[in-house]
Amino acid sequence: MRLKYLFIGAFIFLAAFPLFAGLLYINYHFGQQYIAQVDLQMESLSSIAKKRLITAIERIEDNTVLISSRTQLRISLNQWNKSGNNSDAQKMSRIIKDAQKSLKDLQSIRIYDLQGELVVSTGPPAGLSSIDLKIKGIDIALIQMKDELYMISSSALILDGVNVGFMQLDFHESVITDLIEDRTGLGETGEWLFAMKNQKGDALFAVPLKYDEEAAFNRTTSKDIINSPITQALKGNEIVMRDVPDYRGESVLASTRYISEQSWGLVVKIDMNEINQQITQNTILIYIVEFIVITLSILMGLLLSIYISRPLKKLKDGTSIVAKGDFTPTYFYSELEEVKDLNDHFTHMVKSLEESNIKLKKKVDEKTHKLQEAKDRLEKLAVLDHLTDLYNRRHFESRFTEEFSAAKRHSRELTLVILDVDNFKLVNDTYGHPIGDDVLKKIANTLKESIRKSDILARIGGEEFCLLLPSSSRNGAMVYLERVRKSISKIECRSGNEKFNITCSFGAAVLDVTITDKEVLMSRADKALYQAKDEGRNRIIFYKDPDNISVMTKDH
Repeated sequence: MRLKYLFIGAFIFLAAFPLFAGLLYINYHFGQQYIAQVDLQMESLSSIAKKRLITAIERIEDNTVLISSRTQLRISLNQWNKSGNNSDAQKMSRIIKDAQKSLKDLQSIRIYDLQGELVVSTGPPAGLSSIDLKIKGIDIALIQMKDELYMISSSALILDGVNVGFMQLDFHESVITDLIEDRTGLGETGEWLFAMKNQKGDALFAVPLKYDEEAAFNRTTSKDIINSPITQALKGNEIVMRDVPDYRGESVLASTRYISEQSWGLVVKIDMNEINQQITQNTILIYIVEFIVITLSILMGLLLSIYISRPLKKLKDGTSIVAKGDFTPTYFYSELEEVKDLNDHFTHMVKSLEESNIKLKKKVDEKTHKLQEAKDRLEKLAVLDHLTDLYNRRHFESRFTEEFSAAKRHSRELTLVILDVDNFKLVNDTYGHPIGDDVLKKIANTLKESIRKSDILARIGGEEFCLLLPSSSRNGAMVYLERVRKSISKIECRSGNEKFNITCSFGAAVLDVTITDKEVLMSRADKALYQAKDEGRNRIIFYKDPDNISVMTKDH
């Protein structure tokens, strides 16, 4: 009798074990596949987070360029350096106050002379109270003052290639914290953060953290903790790390990125517990199914242990097929109702696993599509001016470099035109900034309708536009620009029931063999624009040489 039960027990074990092993293999394969998909998702999210952070920094740089490119601001500062006249300081004060109104995140603007002494300001400094006199381009720093974060942008002010002073902008923390608080795609426990190195070389967190709101410039992670994601990010390693401790000591899956321009480390992470939760749910489902299968196997084994061994063998083979990813429904014929029921349960289990796999794939596809849309929006924002939908100054500089090099290399003609809206400050002061913005949009639309496919059009300053005309002679450009000038002067602008017209002044320069640097061509067009302004506006002037300027007069 004992041998009989031993035989039945051994049979049940041998029949159930392959099925159990196959189901465990399915669970293990599913878990590995899911974690691999999370790896890809975290890599994509960290790439987008890095681009968003770089875009925010570039937007600050663009705003800095927009303000520093105001010609009258630099001219007034240059005059202040020479005479210290209070009227020049008043002009600068009006210009920077006008500039600050158009930027909601801008806290204050400060203008310094060549000795680093404060000349004018729109308010008390929110961050730094001094400026580095060695600044050549634009320097951006993140600092904390009185429990608040600020992005500080410092730049030199250049007039005709000569440094005439410095400018410093204070941007509120929302420029960065709005990005940090957006945790789309990171589940319940995920977050993204960034840090910089302190004097000891340790990671100093630069923003509030999800689990430590006081972390900004207070919390550090030692550089000796080499398996910490933020340490690897600051080393410049852009990798995906599994099951490593974060700043809380919790096990996380993290993707690291390095922003070389600011030497910042960026981490996008999610708790391993959240990742394992989905795997655990599937494991529980498999165990429940296995319990049902084994129970049915025991009942059938007690009655027909030998008779049912053959279909169970086929059922085991079916689990191996499913374990390889083939969810094709399979039916094993048997005259026994018990075997039929077991086959039905197995088929139902396969369908459930297939549905789970389809749902997971659908979620991954949806998130991938959203990530691609976000990437496309970021790429568009990186090259277009937000008001006019023309190219911004940064993209224009890149295209200008390409076209200049090609024209020099192939000895082709190239004309650069700078146009500036006449009396635009008066328009803003009289009708308000919304009307001023509408004027800029109408001018942009008029320019877009008139250019060729090969021409390059951009907004490079507050009211300044640039046109690059490849393969365009001086005479051809003159005729074309006169047509554009007249079209702009016919634009009808409205403020309530009041109508008014606007005009533009044009400064143009044609590439010749004496020009070896694109900055020279830009400087010549700029000087021609100054000449157009000085001679009464609403006219086109071509630069020829310092004593000979070619002029097209305005309409009378």
